[in-house]
Amino acid sequence: MKRISILLLVLFVCFALAAWSQARPQLANKIITFEAPGAGKGAFQGTQAFGVNWLGEIVGFYYDPSGATHSFLRQPNGTFKEFDPTGSTSTFSIAINQEGAVAGYYVDANNVWHGYLRAPDGTITTFDALGAGTGAGQGTIAGDINDLGVIAGYYTDANNVSHGFLRTPEGIFSTFDAPGAGTGAGPRYLPHVLLLPYRFRGEYGILR
Repeated sequence: MKRISILLLVLFVCFALAAWSQARPQLANKIITFEAPGAGKGAFQGTQAFGVNWLGEIVGFYYDPSGATHSFLRQPNGTFKEFDPTGSTSTFSIAINQEGAVAGYYVDANNVWHGYLRAPDGTITTFDALGAGTGAGQGTIAGDINDLGVIAGYYTDANNVSHGFLRTPEGIFSTFDAPGAGTGAGPRYLPHVLLLPYRFRGEYGILR
């Protein structure tokens, strides 16, 4: 009787593994496309998704028909929440953690960049890294947020030199420069293009 039970258990496990191996390609190949409400349909317009958490919440931004950008949060059921910090002329959502907190940046009327944190309840907190420049094309770019609420990014100072930073949930900044980093003004790129390889995750700590 014991041998029969073990044999049945082995057969069940083999059957389950076979069924899972057939189901996985179907799940992995399921692609859902979407457009944020208000997204333009012309050249260089539309929707860009930038971050997703384990719950399936997606953040990103879209270009409207006038060319301005606005942030969105897409829920797993397909509903959208759109938002812009006060004073923004263009908003970019870059990352979301497992708690639903969103990090990104926006551009003001003087073309200065500022970081922001959108809490899960929708409250938006804006911030500037210590030493960030206040001229056009300067300021603070939030690039990622981990599950502890620590935000990583970079800022451009008054001399157009970029530096890294970490911001704690209490609003305390740590700034740093990589060994060997140059101290001259860097080339101009769209900030979110620079952030593509700049992602970090840390449940219990930070790696600079």
